Amino acid sequence: MMREDILARLPEAVRKTGGTSGEEVWSGVIRITGDYSIYDGGKVVVEPGTIIFIAARSDDQHKGIPCPKDQFNPKDPVKDEAYVRSRVWINLDHGIFIAKGTPDKPIIITSDSLNPQSDDWELLTVGESSRLEMDHVVMEYFRVFGGSGEMKITHSIFRNMMECIAIIGKGEHLLDIKPIITHNYIYNCGHHCITVRSGSPIIKHNVIRARPDMEFPGYEYGAIAYDFFTKTMFEHNFVEGGPPVRYDEYDIWGNYREFLYSRGLCSHSYFGASIRYNTFYNCTDSGLEVVAYPMVIGKKK
Repeated sequence: MMREDILARLPEAVRKTGGTSGEEVWSGVIRITGDYSIYDGGKVVVEPGTIIFIAARSDDQHKGIPCPKDQFNPKDPVKDEAYVRSRVWINLDHGIFIAKGTPDKPIIITSDSLNPQSDDWELLTVGESSRLEMDHVVMEYFRVFGGSGEMKITHSIFRNMMECIAIIGKGEHLLDIKPIITHNYIYNCGHHCITVRSGSPIIKHNVIRARPDMEFPGYEYGAIAYDFFTKTMFEHNFVEGGPPVRYDEYDIWGNYREFLYSRGLCSHSYFGASIRYNTFYNCTDSGLEVVAYPMVIGKKK
């Protein structure tokens, strides 16, 4: 289906904004015009074939949580108050979101702009004690997706995002979260397509391509990375780092650096990982970068 055909269905859309703590079933065409929370045990089930439009660079709730400049990604737009108040945020806060399409009737979650950009809407977050399931979903033109709740993503397409899919545990449960990401196509992303900051995700049978479209804006470092408090199972994936993109900037220590590389998988994990049966392709710097971090555990004196 061409984008013009999808946008032609906008007049059919049912408007959603604010959020719900009840149970809802979405079908047909939905348009989310402001920050939307599924909270306090609320549940949203999306039926096959549903199109969910997200208001592009507009938020009728005028809310959001500002963040300081990202020191590691200084060319990204800063999430100041004006920025977050003009981007929709979908938040699962002790809520459930189930979106299961079919091969013939996928669910589409997209910007409502005719000329969409990589951060038309800000993020979808899955908080602790929340659950998200996606199957045969196409999600695009958003800044970042992720969280620390229960996640299962299968047979779906994630593309054209400014940052990445991010997996981040909290507190004493850094390794407890076990999101499942299998049989997906993830591409055209900034930073990395997937970033694992903590947890024990299962990432299998995916096609992950950092930047096949070189006209798409962004500042990618490679296809996938996991760091520090993680223990990832990464098996049977096809990984393409893509051509390198020049990226000149001062790092967080004030030193000028020129980034010019394209990596497949960067593994910087304290707890090791299972990396088996993967194909690394078109990675100009390295297909697989592994850095071992020793841990020293001592008694308090």
